[in-house]
Amino acid sequence: RGTHRQSFYVWRRVDIERLLSEQPGFGARFLYIAQQASVYLLRQTLDMVKLSPWHMNFLPAKPAADSMIALQPEPEETLSLLLRSPFFEVFPAAMLNQLSRVCEVREIPPGGCLFAQGDRAASLLVLGDGKIELYYDSPPDQVVEEGRNKVFFRTLGNPGQVISWSSTLDGKHGATAVAVSRSRVYGFPQSEIDRLAKQDPQFALLMAQRLLWLVGNHLRTARVRLVGSAAAQEQVAIRSLIDQARPQLQTPIP
Repeated sequence: RGTHRQSFYVWRRVDIERLLSEQPGFGARFLYIAQQASVYLLRQTLDMVKLSPWHMNFLPAKPAADSMIALQPEPEETLSLLLRSPFFEVFPAAMLNQLSRVCEVREIPPGGCLFAQGDRAASLLVLGDGKIELYYDSPPDQVVEEGRNKVFFRTLGNPGQVISWSSTLDGKHGATAVAVSRSRVYGFPQSEIDRLAKQDPQFALLMAQRLLWLVGNHLRTARVRLVGSAAAQEQVAIRSLIDQARPQLQTPIP
């Protein structure tokens, strides 16, 4: 229920499906606008999550850019990963074959920082193996100790999961990614993705659809964390009230 007068733009599903089918290039641009609005909503939700002290999980700053190993994978190896990835499951094999030829691979040691929040995002990054954790910077007034200012968001441990993508609001990483174990990450430069999108409007449309799907998944995760945060605060408040009232209560409270 809105508290102010609001305006809504409504499109029938059948009209959107026809638009995407008949004009994939225009459809991709339409979905890109929707994706940007969803990213903005995601960041607003994450800001509320970050303001909660109940989800503070800190990690030491341990930059490892100089310890990452750059590898040149075989296209067959990359194609095999893409074919197993939920993100790429709607792409025809021919498109994935083209994408597999523009891949860069990095190996990150345990504790290594793949990227930091605010770094320039220039690639679509996909987990090959290992485990990556995502953290967000906590607000300045929530920092309890220098170098320990991160809020845990989620863990990625399934091959084919997308770690980060570059088509965001400001072209920067919105989180910090840290390797929990030795991890291999496959990177697809945004410049190559843009080139393939210009050559094939259908590729552009599928990429826009899946990025919107990906943002939706992150948004659902953020909302779960936000609800959990509110519940945790209520539990603490109730426990505090019980502790304050304990001397006046006759019945023992566990």
